[in-house]
Amino acid sequence: MVELNVPWEAEGRLSVTDKEAQRNSMIRSQKLLLNELSGSKFKVIRQSKSIPAIDLEVDAKALSILERSSHVKSVRGKEQWKPFVNESAPLIGGNTAQGSVDMMPVGTRLSI
Repeated sequence: MVELNVPWEAEGRLSVTDKEAQRNSMIRSQKLLLNELSGSKFKVIRQSKSIPAIDLEVDAKALSILERSSHVKSVRGKEQWKPFVNESAPLIGGNTAQGSVDMMPVGTRLSI
């Protein structure tokens, strides 16, 4: 996972206008970073619209570019990224959500 070097605040704390501006900033940063990676071998796994991150599979050349890029705050391997619901839910207002995960249909995916 690549953490983008952009200002960020949990969307639950932002106005609609600020949320849109923040998302546009992240999209711009992702595009600039992907342009920097041209000429190296990489695969986009997932691009987030709400957190400053992008999941990539990269070769050594692309990793070197990521480590030097001004658009990158940090690079983490999969084994390093273990989000916890008790830490992330309050940031997105999940602690005030209606219902329960137990009430979700089987096979439903939940991303936080």
